[in-house]
Amino acid sequence: MATAILIAFGIAAALVGVYSAWLRRAWPPLLYIGGVGVAGAAVYLLASPWVDAKALAITSPAVLLAAAAGISALLDNRGAIPAIVLAVALGGGVLWSNVLAYGGINLAPRDRMAELSRIGDQIAGQGPTLMTDYEPYGVRHFLRNADPEGASELRRRQIPLRNGSLLEKGETADIDAFQTPAVLVYKTLVLRRSPVGSRPPAPYQLVSSGRWYDVWQRASTPSPRVITHQALGDDVNAGAVPKCADVLALAKDVPAGGRLAAVRSSPATLITVRSMQHPRPWDAPTPGVNYVLPGSTGTATTEATLAAGGRYGVWVGGSFRGRVEVDVDGVSAGSMRNRLSHGGSYSDLGSLSLKPGQHQITLHYDRGFFHPGNAGDVFPFGPIVLSRETADRPVFYVPPSRASSLCGQRLDWIEAVS
Repeated sequence: MATAILIAFGIAAALVGVYSAWLRRAWPPLLYIGGVGVAGAAVYLLASPWVDAKALAITSPAVLLAAAAGISALLDNRGAIPAIVLAVALGGGVLWSNVLAYGGINLAPRDRMAELSRIGDQIAGQGPTLMTDYEPYGVRHFLRNADPEGASELRRRQIPLRNGSLLEKGETADIDAFQTPAVLVYKTLVLRRSPVGSRPPAPYQLVSSGRWYDVWQRASTPSPRVITHQALGDDVNAGAVPKCADVLALAKDVPAGGRLAAVRSSPATLITVRSMQHPRPWDAPTPGVNYVLPGSTGTATTEATLAAGGRYGVWVGGSFRGRVEVDVDGVSAGSMRNRLSHGGSYSDLGSLSLKPGQHQITLHYDRGFFHPGNAGDVFPFGPIVLSRETADRPVFYVPPSRASSLCGQRLDWIEAVS
């Protein structure tokens, strides 16, 4: 209601300004206001919402100019009281709109974009390059000199998933979800780091690793040459224990002089925030989903059991506007604020040395009082993942005669290679 009143006062002042300019035959401001207004209205009526927003942003200064002219005209005609009322309303509207923009803005992840920019300089001329997470600024700008393509953005080649379908715009998938021949077309892979991500096929070697992305490359002639790739695991687990019959069947695909390539994988501990004791307002309206919508400051707790000790990375999935901190047994793994990303991605808070057994996991979320972007739309958040590894795991080889040695092992994938 208050916003509608402020808009009404602004329009009234603008109309007064236009009328005053007409009476004074002040053609330059009239031409500017009229031209911008007509063009803006035409674009708004005919274009898409994306272009509509740009048209409104371009048109708004003309409306403010007309309103300021209206206030000036009232002052010139001894209408001090109406002029003051309109000036206060106009100033208040501008201030209020700035407050709304400040709280509702989507801040770009500057450090992640800066890392992509550095990667773009590093791999320039070393394409074609593939990104499997949805990051349009990566493939359209930062990696532009490396012949980039996104699995769901700026795609010139078909990059089918193992089931034959293609990613829709905005979607993200693990590298192991794609058909291997389609992946091997690309010399360079720029992959978002993840606690549950698969290692790329055997011909790829890790050439650099940052806070957010790993860069993998293969030789111009793939070596080893992949004959058959058997993916294991699922969306939340990089690996699984294969059926021994499948392993032995894969060994039959190995040509003379070839080998079986494999990558070991240890399980990650995944904790859905919705399964934790959490504030009720965090619950998502859609029943059955595992994520939450943290629209308020709060704390969530649970207990998790680790089968093995070691150095664990602590990751959180999804997007969040406020400050997120995760403690394990009262020790902070790290914190971050305002991390907006597309679905299927994780943020690395830090790492802790943990013993096997039961641990208390505490998630602190602080929405913040007057931080930029803290009042915008709330996005899906979670899960928390404790993982001892990322995709940077070594490939080992066994001759087909020893294929049975792979039975019972938890593996990321197995390949028949020559």
